[in-house]
Amino acid sequence: PSGGQTFKSSGSTGFGDIGYGYPTRHGLFGAASTHALHARWHMDTYGTTSRHLGAVAVELRRYASVRPDAVGFGQPITIEDHQASPMIVDPLRRLDCCRDTDGGVAVLVTTAERARQLTDRPVYVMGAGMGHNIRNWYNGTVYAHHDDIEPAAARAFAQAGIGLDDVDIASFYDPFTISVLMQLEAYGFCKPGEGGPFVAAGGIAPDGRIPTNTGGGQLSGFYCTGFTAIAEAVRQLRGDAGATQVRDARVGLVSGHGTNGGIQNTWAHATLLLGNQP
Repeated sequence: PSGGQTFKSSGSTGFGDIGYGYPTRHGLFGAASTHALHARWHMDTYGTTSRHLGAVAVELRRYASVRPDAVGFGQPITIEDHQASPMIVDPLRRLDCCRDTDGGVAVLVTTAERARQLTDRPVYVMGAGMGHNIRNWYNGTVYAHHDDIEPAAARAFAQAGIGLDDVDIASFYDPFTISVLMQLEAYGFCKPGEGGPFVAAGGIAPDGRIPTNTGGGQLSGFYCTGFTAIAEAVRQLRGDAGATQVRDARVGLVSGHGTNGGIQNTWAHATLLLGNQP
């Protein structure tokens, strides 16, 4: 702090807390407010609408509604339900926001040889990469990017030795509906600004270009931070995804989002490529 000021960091959300950096002193509290700025930037830049965000919520709830392990099981929603849900942080409505839940996920990681001794359906880590959004704070494009995805994706795909067309399912970290749209664009499943129409046209549906968050994601499935996406990708690649199983799924793209760099919206991005073939 400059000028001899002293701040406390007690885990509270008071103005003295610097847990998310200086933006809290100006009213920028919590993840919803930050992602709302992503959404507003996207709307102003590309003409994305609230109904485009709603298309994500509806599609992921459609997946969750037939999965007994999902909090949205048996509770499909319509675009009208989305539009009628209360505004949380403009332009994000309640149904644009993930659902916090209590739960647990265990992930066992070992050598490929040992994994084959433990199960007849191991899932292999093909590639991994990471990027950090603090870079975009410095170049003034932080809200134009949902994390620093480019280096994370480049490293993961290079390690795996595959291309985007080899990916059968996507399992994105989805704290808010805008996150799905921006990741679809950043990874290259559609062009920048086309995420909303892409989803509205069925692009992430079971028979779409890239079935996405097939367990409902964090928006309608369950929230176990970064493990939500990993768990669903593993289920798909093992053939254990039940009613939303994607036929012949062999390669899954998983994303992660977290590890704050000291300032609001300086989260890191992780890319994992998982496969069911050695």
